[in-house]
Amino acid sequence: MSQELLGIIEQIEREKGIKKEVLIDAIQSALLSAAKRVIDLKPDEDLRVELDANTGKIKAFRNNIEITNIDFGRIAASTARQVIIQKMREAEKDVVFND
Repeated sequence: MSQELLGIIEQIEREKGIKKEVLIDAIQSALLSAAKRVIDLKPDEDLRVELDANTGKIKAFRNNIEITNIDFGRIAASTARQVIIQKMREAEKDVVFND
């Protein structure tokens, strides 16, 4: 799965001209939004998601402790998808504007 994700990121980078870093940030933001829908966080808790650009491995951390099992439901997955689409559209507009 992780190598497939990196392959997809590289393909989008080639086809749409969006930098790999921008795509990785979009995926991290999307997964963070989805994780917030699934995990009950207290106001003082910190949640972050990291995508390793070299291995494609995704890790989620709650107060700097790795979360090993997150079950994203249909709604959380839909939220992630919408965030990724939005970030990609913004990045495409930036590419067109810069050209």
